[in-house]
Amino acid sequence: MGGVCGFVGLSDRQLLRRMGNILRRRGNEILFLDDGMFGIAVRSLNGDSSFFQKDDKLVIVHGEIYNDNQLRRLVEKKDIGPLLGSDSELVLHLFSEYGDVFVEKLLGPFVILIWDCRCKELLMYRDRFGEKPVYYAIIRDGILFASEIKALLQYEGLERSLDLEALDFFLTYGHTPTQNTLFKGVRKPPPASTLKYREGKLSIERYWHLHFPEPNSLLDEELWCKIIYDATTEAVKVCLNRGKAPYGILLGGIDSSILASIMRRL
Repeated sequence: MGGVCGFVGLSDRQLLRRMGNILRRRGNEILFLDDGMFGIAVRSLNGDSSFFQKDDKLVIVHGEIYNDNQLRRLVEKKDIGPLLGSDSELVLHLFSEYGDVFVEKLLGPFVILIWDCRCKELLMYRDRFGEKPVYYAIIRDGILFASEIKALLQYEGLERSLDLEALDFFLTYGHTPTQNTLFKGVRKPPPASTLKYREGKLSIERYWHLHFPEPNSLLDEELWCKIIYDATTEAVKVCLNRGKAPYGILLGGIDSSILASIMRRL
């Protein structure tokens, strides 16, 4: 369970180390600083965070890309030769080829960061359902980001007052479904969104929406069950294709039992 933390607009190695130390249980650390404008600490455990730099761009993938093998074949058809292996290298080539829409091709839980050393722009992409947590805070000189709020709190100037609206959501629903957190000065990008930060300007755009079309009332119950089962089987197959056996299932409810039976069959 790796992690990331860092900032744009600061040149503070000690702050970066303090932020990174908060995430030390998440694995080994890589530090990167760029000309007093950008700093990041990447923690990796069992390869769940990767780091790749080429030319004027730095790419960090935190999490997993389930369909990476399919995407590697797609990239290698562009006559660039075989990729070395990391998901970050794969993402850089996809970004170079397709631009922002590359993220629509990815399956899995991830937070992807791309830092452009030339134009000093940070891009952050969050997976469709927000499985990988990430938080950010706008400060006077730039922006902070991290996998855990505790890392952001290492910056002494960060506002620490309670967000009462977020507290209301938390006590009502058990979580905060909006971009708010329990700290007024800390927010989270929504799932399926792209965050861009450059020269003090922040923008967040949605790149994917979940659509619910009208169901086909002509299909009977047996056919609907087959459609749902086939879709579930395909989702499990995508996860198993990561090739990190042995596999297991946590919990023992009906849904977990269904997944275990499909895993066994596959």
